[in-house]
Amino acid sequence: MTHEERTTSQSPRWSYPVFAALVALGFLSFGLSLDRYPPFYVDEPFFHAAAVRQIDGRNPGYVHHSQAPYHDAVWAYHGPFLKDFQVLIFRWLGVSHFACRIPRYAAAHAGILLLGLMLLRRGLYRTALALGVAWLGDASLLEITQGRPEGLSLFFVIVAFAAVLTALDSAADTGGRSRRLLVSAALASFGVGMAAGFQPSAAHFGWVVCLVLLLRLPRSRLIPAALAMGAGVLPVIGLVLYCWRADVQAAFRQFVWSVSFGAVLAAPGRSVELQDLIAGTDWPRFWYLALIATSLVVLPLLCGGTIRRWRSLAPARNREAVAPVAWCFALGGLVLFVASPMCDYYFVFFTVWPVVGLAACLETRGFASRRMRAAGVWAGLLLLAWLPSLAWNALRFREVVLFYRVFDKRPLAEEFRRHVPPGAVVMGDPIYFIVARDAGLEFTPLPFFHHDRGIQVAPDAWLLLTPRYVDILNSVDSRPLTGRKLVYHGTAFAGSVYTRHPFLIYGPAADSAPPEYDI
Repeated sequence: MTHEERTTSQSPRWSYPVFAALVALGFLSFGLSLDRYPPFYVDEPFFHAAAVRQIDGRNPGYVHHSQAPYHDAVWAYHGPFLKDFQVLIFRWLGVSHFACRIPRYAAAHAGILLLGLMLLRRGLYRTALALGVAWLGDASLLEITQGRPEGLSLFFVIVAFAAVLTALDSAADTGGRSRRLLVSAALASFGVGMAAGFQPSAAHFGWVVCLVLLLRLPRSRLIPAALAMGAGVLPVIGLVLYCWRADVQAAFRQFVWSVSFGAVLAAPGRSVELQDLIAGTDWPRFWYLALIATSLVVLPLLCGGTIRRWRSLAPARNREAVAPVAWCFALGGLVLFVASPMCDYYFVFFTVWPVVGLAACLETRGFASRRMRAAGVWAGLLLLAWLPSLAWNALRFREVVLFYRVFDKRPLAEEFRRHVPPGAVVMGDPIYFIVARDAGLEFTPLPFFHHDRGIQVAPDAWLLLTPRYVDILNSVDSRPLTGRKLVYHGTAFAGSVYTRHPFLIYGPAADSAPPEYDI
């Protein structure tokens, strides 16, 4: 059977608009309210404040941590592409929380749409619809609203997945002698490289791509495929050098420092995060645990034998390769999560693959064997574990509907404008990097990391703080709140039951100690 025959759509025509509607429903659930919900997210200034400063004609570098090298020269604390990409977005959409969040949110949904269309073209319409439905209740849908880079990286990981399957299709058609195979191998490595350029943790999918191609490609084509993959990485390296063009050496050293420092911070938190995952109260944890069990127990039983005999098997229909490749990507996402600080947002790289793998197994093999009937029972249990996660998403959507007007940040900007004199030096909690700008203030974020004991604050600066950051400043060596007057304290989003936001405004340093606050 030729490549064209096997990739001709076997899915019913109605499945295409139904799947597209499911993805659109997921996008619209939070996509129209991203400027207001979530109200604030602690990581957003880490990824976006440097771009805002560059847009305003200021030095994008500032002190993220008192020990960080070259903080006044470059911003290279995370994915190399982040700052320059966000500068382009701000120039296009303007500076706002919406502009921080929509590229990641839209990219993730574009990736889900691409993955579903690829499944539909292979005739796996039940798998595509299962993916669309599962995404609506997946807590990853909420994680990608927070302005972090995982949504962008997920899109490129899905591109790599599609390229790997295309490479396997080409090997099955021509014994590996097709130019399509080499192009697909290059695109797979390019996808992983781009994903890592936005979120370096996504580099874990590089070994997944290499493993799948090593196991399945004919031996005679391994070296050409490896060279093609190397060629696919070259444009990524060029983009990294361009993004670090201000000072490549300083950027590299700052990036290495950030990776090392992040590993030190993550080590003590892993046990806490793992305990929360196993015994916590968040509703999505049942979904996460069920997907982990699917990847470690169910999919190995269904796909492990196929992968062990992969090279000796006759070329299979491309739809039959989806499940084992999805399982490999699920393992890659799980390794990424374990190697990371184990925060929930890293599950964005993981949750789609067990769903695709299990659904594809059931659709391609049916329920003829006892093992497949057991897999069908497990799919029912997986559905039960998904329901609390769906309810969690639904409650967050209800929160948006009920308190959309309350989440308007303009009243908070007006309070800053009213109490801080024009032209004053202003510093504060990094989460105010956009609201303070909207208030017309030239705002410099204080260091991002709450573990930093060497934070320095200009004595003449006005301070915009949250109670959390007040506690941070009270714990540092320099005691920067000593001698400052508490000018104002209030509460933003007061009409919301769940997200009331206390804030404090301190004046410049003086002889008197700051009064206690009571919120």
